[in-house]
Amino acid sequence: MLRSRSSVQLAAEPEFAERFEREARIIARLQHPHILPVFDFGREGETIYLVMRLMEGGNLAHELRGGALPVKRAVELTRQIASALDYAHLRGIVHRDLKPTNVLLDNLGNAYLTDFGIAKMLSGGPTTGLTATGAVMGTPTYMAPEQWRAEPIDGRTDIYALGVILYQMLCGQVPFAAETPHGLMYQHLDMTPPQPHTIKPDLPLAIEPVISKALAKRPEDRYASAGDVAAALEEAIQQPSRLPEQTLFEGGRSGATAAELDALEDRMAEEEMVRHGAGTDAPDEAPTMPADQAPAPPTLAPPPRYVPPPPPQPVQPPASYQPPAQQQPPAYTPPYAEYDYEPEPERMALGRWLWGIAIAAAVIVAAGVIIVLATGLLDGNGEENAATPTVPAASPTPFDRPSAAVQSPANNAQVRLGETIEVQYSVRDNQGLTRVELRRLNRVIMSTPIGGQQMYQGYFTYEPDSTGTHTLEIVPWRDDVRGDPASITLYIVAD
Repeated sequence: MLRSRSSVQLAAEPEFAERFEREARIIARLQHPHILPVFDFGREGETIYLVMRLMEGGNLAHELRGGALPVKRAVELTRQIASALDYAHLRGIVHRDLKPTNVLLDNLGNAYLTDFGIAKMLSGGPTTGLTATGAVMGTPTYMAPEQWRAEPIDGRTDIYALGVILYQMLCGQVPFAAETPHGLMYQHLDMTPPQPHTIKPDLPLAIEPVISKALAKRPEDRYASAGDVAAALEEAIQQPSRLPEQTLFEGGRSGATAAELDALEDRMAEEEMVRHGAGTDAPDEAPTMPADQAPAPPTLAPPPRYVPPPPPQPVQPPASYQPPAQQQPPAYTPPYAEYDYEPEPERMALGRWLWGIAIAAAVIVAAGVIIVLATGLLDGNGEENAATPTVPAASPTPFDRPSAAVQSPANNAQVRLGETIEVQYSVRDNQGLTRVELRRLNRVIMSTPIGGQQMYQGYFTYEPDSTGTHTLEIVPWRDDVRGDPASITLYIVAD
């Protein structure tokens, strides 16, 4: 319950109270052994409250303060968190703020997923969490690349966060760390994290492809479900341990001498020859056995003696056969030999001089045309001609222009005439946004100023005045540079 003075102030804010109510409604739909249940919620005077189960084991962040977890413990927690995520994803709910502090533990160490305050409904409904102005939805350390780009999200966004938590549980540190959110953003978008065995050399190498796939930059390259992550992790730890020859050859970690390495190489070469001589196709991952314990190669019957076929007999032509007369080809004469042509140095120098004059003349003419066109666009006082439209100085590349994305409602949604529609959007620009507009039929309906922020999230309210198809555009601006808009089509029907 909220009782402090600051909490009372928050409880008086309608958005804060609405977030609590929305979270309670979401969790009420999720009845799962590893999702923390909400028993009751409501308001009592200036106090709003959620009644939830008491967790006596703290949270996963507290457990990670002691460093990396044992592999079996990490596998167990991953399996429990993954089952809760799959249950929510099947019901159209994406958590999108998965992190260790949102994983509570009971006194037996079992995990419970909590804090669905900014969860997103994917079944056509609006965003369930309340978005603060200019805020990034999620915690930067655990945010997937598509969240940084303000792109559409789905259950694979939570799988990326699960991969970050799995990396942290096994290595004792997160894969990306920076002093600023922008530094974290560039690492999540472009960098590859250090391989876990470089941090914890005793980790099984088979788990590294599992983590790499969970942390793939593109959602389509990740696992299709959180349960697939847990299954792949359990399968990876069942793989054979590192072979002795791997330990010796990879950097001499066991302190082997040069003589030991040479002897081991000779023994492996001998075993390879025996294996190929016996006609076997043993896989590379089969355990290597010492030479004195290797089974003797099977005894093979001698192959049949090879008898070469008789040499082919030349075919004799008939007696009446006469070979055709050999004709000598005419002597080769190089083309233009009769002219005895050879370029003269003076003629070549003259040609280069004429080419230089032609190129210089072309440059001068092009510059003159540009000057004439630029002069025509301005009036005598140096002001822009009102009859000539102004061309925004947009960058030729989409990464240097503002961009927009519509979060809700769903495209092609059906709305009744008279209802007020809340169009939630996100815009971004690397150089800073100045305003964002809501347009219909190329007419500005609403405009919101933005004070140079690089990322901004907000909403427009739109009340249709007629039935039919209404196409709305969210247009971001950086001064006079028009960005890439995002559009949404709504079907307005009569009551």
